[in-house]
Formats: sequence, C-alpha cells, structure tokens
Amino acid sequence: GKIKVVVLSLDRPDTNFMVDYLKSMGATSSENLVVDSKKAANDPKLVKTLADADVLFIRGGNQAKAYQLWKDTKLHDEIKALADRGGAIGGTSSGSMGLSEYSMTGGLDFTSKEVLQDSHSPLLNDKVNPKVSGIHNDFLNLVPGVIVDTHCGERARLGRILAVQAKAVEDYNNKKIMGICLEEKTGVAIHGDKAEVF
Repeated sequence: GKIKVVVLSLDRPDTNFMVDYLKSMGATSSENLVVDSKKAANDPKLVKTLADADVLFIRGGNQAKAYQLWKDTKLHDEIKALADRGGAIGGTSSGSMGLSEYSMTGGLDFTSKEVLQDSHSPLLNDKVNPKVSGIHNDFLNLVPGVIVDTHCGERARLGRILAVQAKAVEDYNNKKIMGICLEEKTGVAIHGDKAEVF
C-alpha cells in the first residue's frame, strides 16, 4: 500500500516539480537523489536511498556522463537490485535511453543527417576511446534486445535511430535488435515481453 519513489539525476534540479508530480500521481513518498560523481555513486550512505525504493525515475541529461560516473558503482548495483526485486524503473529523455540493453552512451552528439550518410561515422564511436563503438551494452541493460532514442519528431531523430540500430546490429552481431524512437509526450511501458504505448 505504500510506494517510495526516488528521482535520480546528475544535476540538482531547479525545482521539485518531478518529485511533487509523482506524489500527486499516488507515490507515498518521493525524493530527489543527485549523483554527480563516481565518489557519490560509490557512497553507501547516498545510494542506500534506493535500498527500499519501489520506483526509480531517471531524469534526462547527459547519458554519456551518467555512463561514465554510474557504471560499475554501488549505485549501479542498487539500480540492478531494484530491477531484480521487481521494482519499476523509468525515465525521461536520456534517462529512458540508458535503460535499454544497447545505449548511445559514447559521448558524441550527432544528427540523423550525419549518421544516415555514413552508419560507420566516427561520431558513432566512443569519445573517450574512439576505437570502440559508442553504443554500449554494459550499462543498465534493463530492456533486452532494444535500443531507445527520444525526442523523435521534435529533433528529427528517426533517421538517427535507424543508423544507430544498423551499427548496433553490426557491432554486436545481433539482427534482432529493435529500435524504439519515442515521440514527445509519449511513453512506453515494458513488462516482460509486452509493451504498451501511452
């Protein structure tokens, strides 16, 4: 009968809108968790906030930075533990992009036009290590076989997701990778092998 929600972000939010909004939707409690460094992501006192959470909502921001600061940390472990115990995990913008098995966390920015012209563009490689793909499968990895992009119409990203999907298929030798490009004010809820669009 009680639902604890944690709103995770890289930067301190300007307002409490998201926390208050989730309370208005029925959360018993809702709080912000700002994790802006590797040190913070490994701070047991900080990440214990997630230990008894029912829901995690990841705010948008820079998914490459989240990958660099959160991967292989205590925070990463707690997110996985929340998923393993059946908790709900969602996000907005880059917060939802990082949930998929294959995530664009390489750190370089690119448009549909740039990568449709060349799906082997160096823009699709990792900024820190340009010899490897910028499409990683070792981050949150909560939605198997999927790659997600957002702001599909507003930022004309349909071509971008197609090129990224093509590169991921080649990089990981998996022809079954599915691309999901989310439109503004649209969400998809995935439970097991079923998805519902809102």
